[in-house]
Amino acid sequence: MYAIETTKLTKRYRSLFGRDILAVDGLDLKVERGEIFGFLGPNGAGKTTTVKMLLGIVLPTSGMVFLNVAYLVLGFWLVLSLKTGVYNFGFLWSGLMMVFIFFV
Repeated sequence: MYAIETTKLTKRYRSLFGRDILAVDGLDLKVERGEIFGFLGPNGAGKTTTVKMLLGIVLPTSGMVFLNVAYLVLGFWLVLSLKTGVYNFGFLWSGLMMVFIFFV
């Protein structure tokens, strides 16, 4: 049993000009209970979008999110009590940002 699990998690946004922008592409992620996990990557890599989908703030275009085995479909209110916190730290160096999810 995983504390966090995603299956083919994808998010597309529509630009002002009607073009599709792929923010997250088919993310498969498994985080064991008690693990400390961070996201590192350049600006625009989808870190914040991924965390927002894990919290239920942003709905994925396709794919599934499971938090402590609860299928997240109705937004974060469904599983809010299962999470302890998410922190978004400042920039590590130009172009990279760190996001931590802990105690899930």
